[in-house]
Amino acid sequence: MKGHSGYYAVIRPFGNISDERNGEKAAFGKIYRKKNNLYRFAVLFDRIDLLHVDSFEDYVSDLAAFMEKIVMPADEKPVYIYSHSMGGAVTALYLAKYGDKVEKAVLSAPLFEPVTGMNRRVALFGVGIGKCFKGSQTKCTFSKDFDPKAAQRSTTDTSRVRFAHNMMMRCNDEHYQSTPMTYGWVYNSLLLRPKIISRKTAGSIRTPILLLSAEMDKVVKTDAHREFSEKCPSCKLATVKNANHAMFSGDMSVLTEHINRVLEFYGSL
Repeated sequence: MKGHSGYYAVIRPFGNISDERNGEKAAFGKIYRKKNNLYRFAVLFDRIDLLHVDSFEDYVSDLAAFMEKIVMPADEKPVYIYSHSMGGAVTALYLAKYGDKVEKAVLSAPLFEPVTGMNRRVALFGVGIGKCFKGSQTKCTFSKDFDPKAAQRSTTDTSRVRFAHNMMMRCNDEHYQSTPMTYGWVYNSLLLRPKIISRKTAGSIRTPILLLSAEMDKVVKTDAHREFSEKCPSCKLATVKNANHAMFSGDMSVLTEHINRVLEFYGSL
């Protein structure tokens, strides 16, 4: 980026993750294990499109390993993180533990609580019952499989070329069809809000943060963004007008505001 010499990490984990008990390797594992044997990604079940995690701390551990083994040894340049959605939740948890390793961080529409249409505790209770009776790694009842036609109807991407390119990759490779969620993933996502918006996590972060909240977000609860910014002394909250959850794929005015805010925060404008 103009005027800057540093490393920029983009954090948007969305897929399967597990521990070393399983010998099979998922798509990410095939890439990284061959190079440095660092990561613990593995396929837990026959359906590789299912989104599952035993704990969000697994994501944090893998991000910490990546930073320690790949980013930090490369150079002594400052590190800047850009994270989106679930990546924002992982980054917040990471910064509470390893914030001294990061110069600045952007949380774009972070997932502190998913939109479920009901009270968080009620949703947690219902998903918890499904998790107990059907299994943590079982597809959640209300979660839908990947459907290209449905994706086309619901997309907020204003670029036909970009959408067509991404959809072609998803249709041709099942590793990119990670849409349906397991009971375990949904249950753990519902535990995030009280864990992140707390004195122990948000209150302990000293890394400068820009939290970009989408005005028309229908995926994550935006009131959680305000609560986090109130708890975190180093966080600056900014609402992007007329923006949906995926701000970086919105119309030109939304995209321009989003990018300009990020670059200005990093000190590149």
